[in-house]
Amino acid sequence: MQTLKISKVGDSLSIVLSPEILQKLQVGEGDSIMAIETVDGIKLIADDLKFQAGIEAYNKVVNKYSKALDELAK
Repeated sequence: MQTLKISKVGDSLSIVLSPEILQKLQVGEGDSIMAIETVDGIKLIADDLKFQAGIEAYNKVVNKYSKALDELAK
């Protein structure tokens, strides 16, 4: 586990990721990462277009069939 320091940059706040974390995420300068809320906290993952497409498809299904999904959950 690494502790990350929050710094002020202009009107925003930022964190600096160590080379080890960047290597584990397989990202570098100019790449994007996603912050996903989980039951355990926030998870950082490399921005993956397939993952994003999957999330968008999931959201469409949940919105369109919310009543059916509620019934199935019983």
